[in-house]
Amino acid sequence: YVRIWDPNFIYIKCMTAFLHDCGVNSVVITCLTLISACADGALRFWHIGTGLLFRTIQLNFFQIPFISLKCQVYYNHIKIICNNEA
Repeated sequence: YVRIWDPNFIYIKCMTAFLHDCGVNSVVITCLTLISACADGALRFWHIGTGLLFRTIQLNFFQIPFISLKCQVYYNHIKIICNNEA
């Protein structure tokens, strides 16, 4: 799981949980989207409000895990920089 927690220190609760079927090595949040870089070599895009997976991109077909992710937001698009073990 990847979880987003409510920062209220009186009563801590999980606001949204994102179920993954493999390990998650890196996560970035931009706008209303959580992007996870997974151990199977895929990027998964989740809606933060609903917790629903709306897109999966398999960037490498040898299932080389991603190590880190970074997003850069430009005027009307997002650039994603991925680092893997290759």
